[in-house]
Amino acid sequence: MIRSKFRKLVPLFLILTSFLRADEASVKIDVKEKVEVPLYYSAIVEQQTTVNGEFLTHNSEISIKVIQGEPKTFSFALLGGGEVSQVEYALEGESPLQSWATRQGPDGAFLDITVKAPQDNYRFRIAAEQEFEELPNSCWMWNLGPGNSVGFKSELTVSVEAGSVAEFDKLIGLTPERKQEEKTGWQNLLGAGPVSRKLVTTTGGEIHLIVRRDGIPVDKFELLGASLTGEVNEEAESATFLLKGSLVAHADEVSLPLLRGGAAVSELPSVAGLRFFVKDGQYFVEAEKAGSYELSLPFVAKLVRESDQSRLSFTIPSTTVLPVELTGLDQVKFSEELSVKPVLTDGRWQGYVPSSGQVSLGWSEAGEEEDGALFFSSEGLVDVQVGAGLLRQDSYLGLRILQGELEEVLLLIDGPGEVLAVEGEDVLSWERNDAGLRVRFREAIEKQVRLKVRSQVALAAFPVESQTLRLNPEGTVRHAGYLRVRNEGAVRPEVAEAEGLMQLAPDEFPGQAIEARQQFVYRFPTNEYALSLQASQISPEVSIAETLVYELGDSDRAIAADVELDIREAALREWEIEVPGDYSVVSVSGAKVGDYVVGSDVQEGRRVLRVIFSEEVTGRQLVTLQLEKNEPVSEGEWVLPQLVHPNAKAVRGDVGVVGAPGFRVTIGSIDKLAEKPLSFFPKRPEGLQLAFRERERDWSATLNVERLPRSVEADVFHLYSLKDGTAFGSVVVNYFITGSPVDEWKLKVPENAGNVAVDGQNVRTWRREGNEVIVTLQQPVIGLYTLLLTCEEVVGAQGEKSVRGGSSLWASGVKEDLCKW
Repeated sequence: MIRSKFRKLVPLFLILTSFLRADEASVKIDVKEKVEVPLYYSAIVEQQTTVNGEFLTHNSEISIKVIQGEPKTFSFALLGGGEVSQVEYALEGESPLQSWATRQGPDGAFLDITVKAPQDNYRFRIAAEQEFEELPNSCWMWNLGPGNSVGFKSELTVSVEAGSVAEFDKLIGLTPERKQEEKTGWQNLLGAGPVSRKLVTTTGGEIHLIVRRDGIPVDKFELLGASLTGEVNEEAESATFLLKGSLVAHADEVSLPLLRGGAAVSELPSVAGLRFFVKDGQYFVEAEKAGSYELSLPFVAKLVRESDQSRLSFTIPSTTVLPVELTGLDQVKFSEELSVKPVLTDGRWQGYVPSSGQVSLGWSEAGEEEDGALFFSSEGLVDVQVGAGLLRQDSYLGLRILQGELEEVLLLIDGPGEVLAVEGEDVLSWERNDAGLRVRFREAIEKQVRLKVRSQVALAAFPVESQTLRLNPEGTVRHAGYLRVRNEGAVRPEVAEAEGLMQLAPDEFPGQAIEARQQFVYRFPTNEYALSLQASQISPEVSIAETLVYELGDSDRAIAADVELDIREAALREWEIEVPGDYSVVSVSGAKVGDYVVGSDVQEGRRVLRVIFSEEVTGRQLVTLQLEKNEPVSEGEWVLPQLVHPNAKAVRGDVGVVGAPGFRVTIGSIDKLAEKPLSFFPKRPEGLQLAFRERERDWSATLNVERLPRSVEADVFHLYSLKDGTAFGSVVVNYFITGSPVDEWKLKVPENAGNVAVDGQNVRTWRREGNEVIVTLQQPVIGLYTLLLTCEEVVGAQGEKSVRGGSSLWASGVKEDLCKW
């Protein structure tokens, strides 16, 4: 009764919570007996999204209030793109966070946060990232949705850094905070950075964002292949510049700001299809029609002196890479705080204009000539291979000298590992000490140098956890790169912890492509990252399909087995089969079978046969066995011995029984075997009497062996020829044997017959005892058999003795004797 009332209260509770604030929603229900109530909770999200060029970083703090029930897992919807990189507890004290995971379900992606102990309030900090391959671009912005919460509110602040432009293309289910004088529409809510905007939602909503670099509208104009050259004239307190490049208009009648700030155009160029004009102190260019135009714009920048420093400042259109080259300066020192910092190369000062197009540089007279301070950047490619007992790591480092000369570099080492070698064309020597790994070069490096550091970490028994070795060049102004983790052999690596890393698709690793069962590829934007791995051994999964033929011979018993191994998950080097202990292993063969070893210990009537392959094998492999034992055939029960595969995942196959001639094999009792027609047996050996299909691996069979009654018929042909008082006789005996085989023949010949000779197949020997000839065969025969006997007999000159009456031959022991003359 109480449970039925509670079910009626749940819909009312859900209706009430929709009218309550997320931080005030609560319902109290009194029941007279303890009932397991469902979990209801509300959430408030404060999200800060920063747009900085190709990167969108999302930092959220989510406050969760438990309304009723015992919390175990909180689920929230993941909207838009991006990837969650970190979830941590945001309050002081012991963290109740047990684990977190992202999952993809039929209703979309979700973030599951699992807690250890129940409490009323939680606060977690969530970090996520999105990255564009190139700009301009657009995306659905990452944010959180209600998921399973009954009350939800989210406040999102989108901030655009300097040098970037962002626009809201679509806002679905979100309300922006506006100033009173602002117009409606999405495009005016953001713009060129720095700028920010706050959005509010109770459903999560959807945000489609367009991002580009500041200076060039993506759908109007582009400046491609640009270069800037200038000559400084300190006496005239000015500098003349020439901007060259290709202007690409994507539409008709579009304009682009060309120049503003402390500079003026010395001569307006004349280009067909382009119109140059000045508006509000800025120089613009307008294209009448869409197309590509070559630009050559000369202008003069004003030289401003501040104390002992000279400065230039103006703005040109932004582009991805714009080199600048200055002449007219001798020994000067450029300011490191401004946007352009030229470097002296071959008598010319060369640098790059930032993507914002802001050209700001300053210099002062240099004192005594001295070498410039060393500045270099570095990038890394780290390839980690996790194998059995060993973690190998190849670290490729590229050092690019921006200023100065590099004679040696100190690589700071973080993490376990033994350095095996440092390779490179310019490497003179290397040593590892307490400070790190010091690498010396043959000569001072002025441009760039590449290194390869090979290291390894010994792993304990599986499962095992280990960290990767991190190499950080000391003094580098920037260090970034890629990291790849892959398995080597039958090992399954898993990432236990990754900090400061962004996971990528395996094919995005810039190094050599490697085929591996498992690959994890990451990108690290700074040298502050850490990676912890867990490794476990992959056990091969082997399924067996076997064909067993049990042969009952006159003096022995044999087992012929065709065992097909279907090897998956990992490669296999050897395989164990338990064979009957009283059988001898005659042969083991296969395409990749290298050797085999038979155990000497017999346990439970079986011993171990270890098949060793010549190499690691996978897929389907066929192994053929031949087992034999000496045992004369006899009537009675015959228990079929089984081949056991202890490490097989599944075993199936067929069993056939071949009986010796003269014996019939019948079924006594079988277990987990199904009899099948002989025509369905995979192989058709001669004398096949029974066929079965294995239903389960632990089958058993007891057969009955019966001797068949023997029946022999003979067809005898006599041929006599007379010559010079002698009768020559040739007798051909055709036997037909059924039932059981015969290994000896007895024939009666006349007592006065001489020169008796016997010939036939498989005749071992023969002897004569009076009027009886006994022929012994090498092996028993059944079916048709032919024997030839020749003899001589003396006949009188007047024919006193009748050949027909006294010289006939009989086959002894036959059922029927048909004689022909």
